[in-house]
Amino acid sequence: MSDLRDWLRRHQLEQYADAFEANDIDLDILPELTEERRKELVKVVRHIAEEGRVHIRNVRRDVMESVKKAKFPEDETKRLEKDIQAATDKAIKDIGDHFTAKEKELLAV
Repeated sequence: MSDLRDWLRRHQLEQYADAFEANDIDLDILPELTEERRKELVKVVRHIAEEGRVHIRNVRRDVMESVKKAKFPEDETKRLEKDIQAATDKAIKDIGDHFTAKEKELLAV
C-alpha cells in the first residue's frame, strides 16, 4: 500500500489513503493522468478560477454600493473605495497565481 500512498501524495490526495486502504482499492485502478486528461483538468481549473474572479468582482460591486449608500464624508468614501479596490486586486492576483501554479503542476509529466 505504500505505492498507493505515494501516488496519492503525488496527486495531493494523501488524506484519502486510509479510505482507499479500508476499501481495498489499490494502485492498479488509479492510472497516471494522460496528457489529454491533464489539459481537460486545466480547462476545469481555468473555469473555476474565472468563477472566483467574477465572484470577487461582484462582492466588490456590492461593497462599493454599500459604501456609497452609507453617506460617509467624501474623503472617507474615496479612501474606502481605494482600499476595497486594493483588496480586490490582491484577491484576483492571488487567484491568477494559484491558477498558474496549478496549471504548471497539472501539465508537468
